[in-house]
Amino acid sequence: MGEKLDFRELAVGLFDKELQYHVLKHFKEVDEPYMDKLCDSEIGTREQMVERMKRPGSDFNPAWVSNPEDLVKALFLKLKAIDPPVEWKNNRCELEILFDREEFPEGIGYDNLISLHELSDTEKAGIIELERDAIPLKTIVRTPPPTWEVQLILERDGEEIRILTIFPGKYAPLFPDSEIQSEEEYLNSKAFWETHVLMVE
Repeated sequence: MGEKLDFRELAVGLFDKELQYHVLKHFKEVDEPYMDKLCDSEIGTREQMVERMKRPGSDFNPAWVSNPEDLVKALFLKLKAIDPPVEWKNNRCELEILFDREEFPEGIGYDNLISLHELSDTEKAGIIELERDAIPLKTIVRTPPPTWEVQLILERDGEEIRILTIFPGKYAPLFPDSEIQSEEEYLNSKAFWETHVLMVE
């Protein structure tokens, strides 16, 4: 049995503006009042935020949440309701949070990730490499399916717990980066992204 989260401490991290800016890459659009609020916080310019939302990757369904602030509110309420145990490995915790298909029939987001082995030879021939954070990613033009999963990645430093990222769909490791990852993490990440493709529309 894992330990329990301190939701009061976690709530502070959920509402951090830098985290919300980071999570923008999992939205295709946000409502104007939120955009104005984030611009006022000087976390980034409007142009930077628009560009961030154009990045390929899994996205939240705007019919479920219209901005990262609504996302963290919905996620916080769900975490309080399910009170999940937390298992730490190398001071990291990966939580998969499932939402009800009947309550959200159209899904809470779209899972843009697919294994290379699930593609036909014809589809593989249509793969295009795009850069994201200076890292080449395999992409294919295809409508992504809905998802009811949210991944919440936490990091612990002593008594402090911070949120690294939140995204919809199946779990995916960080992009390979030898400067911030251990050799094992880097090799695992590299192997994963060499065998997975992002669906883009």
